[in-house]
Amino acid sequence: LPFINNFGDAMERNPDSESNENQPAPKLDLIRFYYDKLFPFQDMYNWLSYSGIKLQDNSHPSVFSRREFSMTLPGDVYLRYRAYSGLEDWRNDVKKHCPIKLDLGAVYNIPPSFKTTANKATPLQREFTIDIDLTDYDNVRTCCQEGNICLQCWQFIVAAVKVIDICLREDFGFRSILWVFSGRRGIHCWVCDVTARELSNDQRSQLVAFLSVYEVQKKLNLQSPLHPSLVRAYTILEPLFEDIIVKAEKLLDTSQSWNRILDHIPDAELKQRLGNHFSNNEQSGIIRWRLIKSEVEGKIKKSQRSSGPKWDTILQQIVFSFVYPRLDVNVSRQLNHLLKSPFCAHPLTGRVCVPIDAENIDRFHPDDVPDLSRLYTELSGGRCISSIDKYVSYFKDHFVNGLST
Repeated sequence: LPFINNFGDAMERNPDSESNENQPAPKLDLIRFYYDKLFPFQDMYNWLSYSGIKLQDNSHPSVFSRREFSMTLPGDVYLRYRAYSGLEDWRNDVKKHCPIKLDLGAVYNIPPSFKTTANKATPLQREFTIDIDLTDYDNVRTCCQEGNICLQCWQFIVAAVKVIDICLREDFGFRSILWVFSGRRGIHCWVCDVTARELSNDQRSQLVAFLSVYEVQKKLNLQSPLHPSLVRAYTILEPLFEDIIVKAEKLLDTSQSWNRILDHIPDAELKQRLGNHFSNNEQSGIIRWRLIKSEVEGKIKKSQRSSGPKWDTILQQIVFSFVYPRLDVNVSRQLNHLLKSPFCAHPLTGRVCVPIDAENIDRFHPDDVPDLSRLYTELSGGRCISSIDKYVSYFKDHFVNGLST
């Protein structure tokens, strides 16, 4: 079925709709108020047009005019392949339609709204994007499930950002990196360096494969010696494994959960001995974890002198299986994939998708993020500033203004 575009009137249901979940959507008048008063159109335009940066395929301002935008309207009406001549054209169209969700796509060879059978629109570039959602941790988080989150399970996202951000910067040399709260239960990453935007689909697939160690329902099989990036990741994640899995989620407190950790031990006799010890001794999870580490480290020393099972990467395998970043790889692989725009409001929670400073990810809490009702109350009460202002300032001063340097 065709989508609505700038010059059409066909309609399609939004394929990414979350309307089946029982949570009230923000009221349309709040959304209209937000776009009219607070959405940072100018700063977003400065980012998406890459002002002052020369691109291989073209330069500002045509980069913005060839960007695909999409909107989701109330009733799950999905408007795709929209393109705009400039800032005011974009601003006016968003205010006119008042979408409950905005998505950003690729930069094409022509404005995607001009595409016809004879005039094919080909994606030329797009930011390398990453999507991490807490629902992918449902088999290891005990505090919440599905769409629910708390500060305890948010630490999985904290761990992911710490590992991925330093990998992108140190292993690949990227500098223009924007982390954005998804508005509900996850985080998005936009890598905006020219080299990242010009990656082919194959290169994107290779990059996300490098970043992805954990695969659902697949046991890790790490090779020794570990790649330096995995050595670094383990240094970051092992103390977080203790904090998140052992202390908070308490996965070493019951036989049902500790067996999931012991299953990674390749020696059946040691696995049974540890299980029996845990059953017969009242100990904290952290003491049990340190006992596992001590036993495995002893096996590592012995295995270096024998031809039996190799133990060099067992501890890393355990830690990575529970807390290594779990990426939605499909978001990263394709040039033409769309992703929710920064600063739009989540269509279910009403929380704004605000930028996050990766260096201060430990201080971020999703519950502190303003929703549309709060913003409306702040401004209608006569305040000159709102709780979103600090996020806009960070976006402008620490991200957008650094793009052309």
